[in-house]
Amino acid sequence: MSNILRTDNAKIGLICFFLDFFEFNSLFLIIFSKFNEINIERPEKFGGNVKYSDYKELENDFKERKIHPGDLKQTIGNYLVEIISPIREKLNLSEELSEAIKKSF
Repeated sequence: MSNILRTDNAKIGLICFFLDFFEFNSLFLIIFSKFNEINIERPEKFGGNVKYSDYKELENDFKERKIHPGDLKQTIGNYLVEIISPIREKLNLSEELSEAIKKSF
């Protein structure tokens, strides 16, 4: 499987690390284009779950440190998995078809 379709936590963590240094993550624009609402799940002791239906509100809360980067990281990962899963399923080729493709190159 191509590394470009992987959404492991190390890659998501790196993206979140750079959120402080660059404009707010464009991944949320992609996520908001697919979902009407984003739910950030977090323990009650940290304020409980928060729902956003507006990109700018999420961006402002993050910049004001109302949302922890770790919570954002987990949320990005969860939604990207939902977006990418159908693509992964279509790319999972049978062993026979996979071998035929490899031989053709």
